[in-house]
Parts: sequence; C-alpha cells; structure tokens
Amino acid sequence: MNQLNTEREQRFIDLAATLADDFKQRAAQHDEEASFPHENYARLRESGYTNLIMPEKFGGLGASMLERLKAQERLAMGCGPTALAINMHFNVMGLLIDLERKFHAPNVTAMLQRIATERLICGGSGSEPDNAVINLRPRTTARKEPGGWAVNGRKIFGTQSIALDLFFAEATWEDAPQGETIISFFISPRDTPGLVFKDDWYTMGMRATASPLCRMSRRKSSPRSPRISSSATAISRLSMSSPPRCVSPLVEITSKIPSCSLRIEMSNVPPPRS
Repeated sequence: MNQLNTEREQRFIDLAATLADDFKQRAAQHDEEASFPHENYARLRESGYTNLIMPEKFGGLGASMLERLKAQERLAMGCGPTALAINMHFNVMGLLIDLERKFHAPNVTAMLQRIATERLICGGSGSEPDNAVINLRPRTTARKEPGGWAVNGRKIFGTQSIALDLFFAEATWEDAPQGETIISFFISPRDTPGLVFKDDWYTMGMRATASPLCRMSRRKSSPRSPRISSSATAISRLSMSSPPRCVSPLVEITSKIPSCSLRIEMSNVPPPRS
C-alpha cells in the first residue's frame, strides 16, 4: 500500500529501512536456531533507534506514536522478532515518559536521561501464567525488608530478557501501611540474585524474541528470596482500592547497573525439530 509520509516521518522510516535491510540477512537463521539477534541489538543501540520515542529534551529522537508505528512497520519487514522485541522496550520506556510528564519527578527525569545517554534496553513483564487480572492484583508478592524488598512470583512473556539492562515487573505488597498495594519496580537483571529466566520459549516464528518465563522465588542455593535493594529500584505504588489510586510516582531510581552477564536457567525441553 502506498502511503503519504511527511519529511519527518520519512526520516524515521529510512532509519528503520537501513536496519531492516541488514537484519533480514540473519532473520531466518535466528528463527531456525532459536538464537537471540545480539548483533541486531548492537545496531539498534549504535544507530540511536533505541531512543526512537525518547523526548528530544533527553537527547532522543522524539518520535510520535504514528512515527513509531511507521518505523516499526518498516523494521519488521527485515526481522519481525527484532521489531516485536524492541517494541516492548518502547512500551516500558513510554511508561516512564508518561510518569515524567505527569509528575515531573526528578528521579524519573534522571532515569530517562540515563536510558537515553547510555542507550539502555528496558523490558520486563506484567503477565503471569495463572492470573487473568494482573492489573487488579498481581499474584507476585513483595515484602519490605531492611534495605530493600523480597519478591516471590512468576512472570511470562519476558521478551528480550537476555538483552535487558532494566527489568520491569509488578507485585502485591500485602502488608503495606495503607493496605494491599501494587508496586511497580525496575531492577537490573544482571545484579539481582534469584531473578531467573528459563530457556522455555519455542514459539514458531518468534523464537528470536527471547520471551521466556521469569521466576522470582526462594532457591536452594540462597536462603533469601530475590532481594531488590531500595537503592537499585524504581518503585511506584497503587493502592488496591477500586479503581486503584496513585499513591506516589516512581521513587528510588538505581544509580548504577553493573555489566556482568545475565543468568539463564536452561530447561530440559529440547527445541522442536525443523
């Protein structure tokens, strides 16, 4: 279908086209091998595409929703899984952008500036395998401890998990002073003991998105639940009233994310035969 694009829209489409033409050379191989396209993500960072929707005041490209959609459509022509995966990054980034616009919280502003400058990859999951009403009450639980939080639960569809710098999730804080409260947090998956991604994702055509189950639970190798340090966490709170009301914007933004390797727990499920 022929589309009429503005000059600005065409610039975003041309950027996506350059990347797509490169990505398509490897798309079939990544799908066949169920491998993650690390080289594609390196190009996304280098080109500035990861900052596609980041406001220009933070050094991003400032694409609108329509401009984002047109760019993503073109990127998907080269590699569908890469376009789908990086879209999850944009979704999470969009949450922070909306919070910054609404609350003007200095720590959220600092987080966005850091994501833009360091070209970090954001993602995570709000979905749970046994919960159809995650927006009302996540079954993942959080307990406040001295210096941080202990979190127990499972999340599914952890898209681009192997490439994440910041992982987003939600949990229910059952013993909060104001009553049951939903907390949303951003943590470094490379620096959070007990946060494990299973190698269980074999969805045809989407294997290269790396969208496995994530587990945050007590482990035999550790006497504690996954511990989220309050100095390495961004937390927003929603009360469990109906409808939930906002209690506070994001707080306690992380100041540094180590660059150690992400842990992947290998399952015993073999990949499907070609």
